[in-house]
Amino acid sequence: VGHTKHLGDFVVYTAGNFRGDGKGFELRNAYASLLGFTLGYDYGSFMDLSAIPPTIDFAGPNGMAIYHATQFRYERAFGKGWKAGIGVEIPAYLQYGWNSKSHLRAAAIVRSMTYDNLVANKAESETGWGVLLSTTFNVCSKVQVYGQGVYGKGISQYMNDLSNLNVDIVPDPAKSGHMQVLPMM
Repeated sequence: VGHTKHLGDFVVYTAGNFRGDGKGFELRNAYASLLGFTLGYDYGSFMDLSAIPPTIDFAGPNGMAIYHATQFRYERAFGKGWKAGIGVEIPAYLQYGWNSKSHLRAAAIVRSMTYDNLVANKAESETGWGVLLSTTFNVCSKVQVYGQGVYGKGISQYMNDLSNLNVDIVPDPAKSGHMQVLPMM
């Protein structure tokens, strides 16, 4: 939107498409950023958009970490090539870039999932967690390499092709009324 003398760039961004239910309008992003703070609906901090290869498939490669979330996050560049961020949803990342087209990122997320234990008639919770390692780098002027690995428990909603299956937390067959988080990679 603009640049201020003392506060730097001020960004307001919205994006949407007609790929929602019944080809209806779907909001993809709506956020404002200033001084490294972002507030709104945007891609989550537990992903690395620049480490995703360009594809003709709108959904992108299967298994990649990708999600949208309502969030409040802070990101900052420091030192030569370093960048870090943290969000209210409890993800954090640390990234080192050695040129404009090359970096290595490590990210982590911790989340609590509350459910109703109908046997004990009380609310209980399970903790989900995940780690991500991603990179992109140029081998030469015409070859760009992309890579990403994700592992965790209870993080299916953050992974492409699993996000709509509702398998972050599922009934535990060994404990009546209890739920469990499933591992995924």
